[in-house]
Amino acid sequence: MAGSTSTAEKRAALEKLLDENSITYEVTEHPAVFTVEEQNLHLTDVKGACCKNLFLKDKKKNLYLLSCLSNAQVNLKDISKSLGIAGGLRFADESTLLECLGVTQGSVTALALYYDTQAKVRFLCDQRLLDDSFTHVNFHPMINTATLTLSVADFIRFLSVTSHDATPVNMSSSEQST
Repeated sequence: MAGSTSTAEKRAALEKLLDENSITYEVTEHPAVFTVEEQNLHLTDVKGACCKNLFLKDKKKNLYLLSCLSNAQVNLKDISKSLGIAGGLRFADESTLLECLGVTQGSVTALALYYDTQAKVRFLCDQRLLDDSFTHVNFHPMINTATLTLSVADFIRFLSVTSHDATPVNMSSSEQST
């Protein structure tokens, strides 16, 4: 994908990919949001799990996208240890985020994995977003002025379509140790 593609074009490309693969979604338009707290004010009527997403790197500059429940307490040290990531996890810079996932801070989303055509990013996912804990998940569609609601089954199909595997992360044990 071209680096100069607008956010609107990236969103349209994402929705086209979902439509072409019969992945059903509902759209909730809202004002721009930059925090989970702001987002939650506009998503009181959506079904399923509201998510937050963190773009990370390790000491060797391997890249990771972590998606978890919006209210999860994230302990990067515990997650690194549980996954055997030497040197720990830390936030990656915005230029790498834009290059690899096509989004900027405030719009990070698991749905940006469609932009990662070279599979540079390892997807880490709160296991509760993949099991039977929720029927639906909610993510931004490449922009922070909307949220897409997908069934968990459709989200898993999206991951398959984009050739990404989800590495389940037990966030509840990470939360308990903080």
